[in-house]
Amino acid sequence: MNDEAANPSVAISRLWLGYDNSRKNSKGQDSEDKKKSRMIEAGFRKEQSMEYLREFFNRYETALNEADAEAIAQLYTDQFLATSPDYCTCNRNDDEFRDVLASTARIYRDSGMQAIRINIYAESPLDSHFYLVQIEWKLFRENGSELVDFENTYLVRVIDGIPKIALLIAHNEQQRMREKGLLPD
Repeated sequence: MNDEAANPSVAISRLWLGYDNSRKNSKGQDSEDKKKSRMIEAGFRKEQSMEYLREFFNRYETALNEADAEAIAQLYTDQFLATSPDYCTCNRNDDEFRDVLASTARIYRDSGMQAIRINIYAESPLDSHFYLVQIEWKLFRENGSELVDFENTYLVRVIDGIPKIALLIAHNEQQRMREKGLLPD
C-alpha cells in the first residue's frame, strides 16, 4: 500500500505543495517542472532560498541559545499565529511578546537546558513568498546529554527578501517537556 492510500492527508499535502508528479499540464510537462518554471520566472532560485532560509533559522537558533528576546522577536511578523494541541493564539510582536520570550527562556534554563540545536531541518517552498519549514529541535544539558527533542513547523513569509515567521506550530513540545517532567501536568 502506498503512502497516499494509507494516509489521504499525504495525497492532499502533495497536491497542495505541488509534488504530484503524476499529473501533466496541457503541454505534457510534469507539474513540478511547471512549478520550477514559475519560480524561475519570478526570480526565485530554490538553492539560494534554501541556504538563505537555513541561515535565517541558524540565526533563530543562536538567538534562542542566547535567550535574546529582541533578536527572536525580530524574526517574527508584526502579528503571527502560534498553535499547538494545547492552544491557538494570534499574537502581536510587542513588548508583551518579548516578556513571554524572556520568561520562556527562564523556564527552559530552570529545567536544565544549556543549549538548543536544530537536529533535522526540512523546507518546502509554497511559492516565492511562503515556505513551510519543519524542524526537530534537540535541547541539551550542560554536560552535553540530550534533555528532550520536539518538532515545530513554521510558515515563513518572505517580503522584499526578508523572511519572517508568520505561523508557529508546536506539534509536541509541551507534551515532550511534560513526559520528561520538565513542565507540570
